[in-house]
Amino acid sequence: MDRFSMSDLPYHHDWKPQFETSLGLRVKWFGRWGGDPDWSIDPSRLGADLVCFFYLEEGSCTAEINGVGVPLRSGELIVWRGGDVFSCTQDPARPQTSLSACLSLNRDDATNVLLRHAYQRHYRLQDSKAYEQGFAAVLETLELESRWRNLHVTGALFRWLAELHEALGPDPVRPRAIRRQPTMSSPRRNGSSSALAKMSPSPRGPPPAGSTWIILVACSRRTPGRPRKPG
Repeated sequence: MDRFSMSDLPYHHDWKPQFETSLGLRVKWFGRWGGDPDWSIDPSRLGADLVCFFYLEEGSCTAEINGVGVPLRSGELIVWRGGDVFSCTQDPARPQTSLSACLSLNRDDATNVLLRHAYQRHYRLQDSKAYEQGFAAVLETLELESRWRNLHVTGALFRWLAELHEALGPDPVRPRAIRRQPTMSSPRRNGSSSALAKMSPSPRGPPPAGSTWIILVACSRRTPGRPRKPG
């Protein structure tokens, strides 16, 4: 005869999760480009649901965003938001090397919650080396051929994204500003690719590929048998 009946066993489904989230990460491109004296980015409009973080690692370049020029020096980062019209040029005497990532982060039914943050247009990173190392770690992970590659890539991307936002510290957008976000559809295929047409991939980073969807559903529960803490 069994020592315990079914009614004596704990039913962990009733326990409140210690942590639970559901996130969808869409990566349009993530890479390092440079070493080409003819490099430039032709004028293009960023998709309405995307955010792009463009960081100048070496050299000199000037971005134009919605008709406003933004000169960049090494260690500086600019943010393009959905709907922005952008382009870039460089000084051929000082060819640029840049780290560029374009993505959207969805949570439950909310489309790109990153757009709920009021990013400044232009940042000077206090610890540029740490940012470069974190970005390089993602690039290395993207090259993995492990059976568990998706888990490694997901972890590296979210770590990079979290550390970036710790450094930038953007304030939340006010509800009225959120409602006024552009609702245009994504740009035409040939329009979106024009921004990358003159981006020469550096040997240290992969060329841009198609969209990548990474879905993270994480849930961590209390250890069985451990008493629940009060509160």
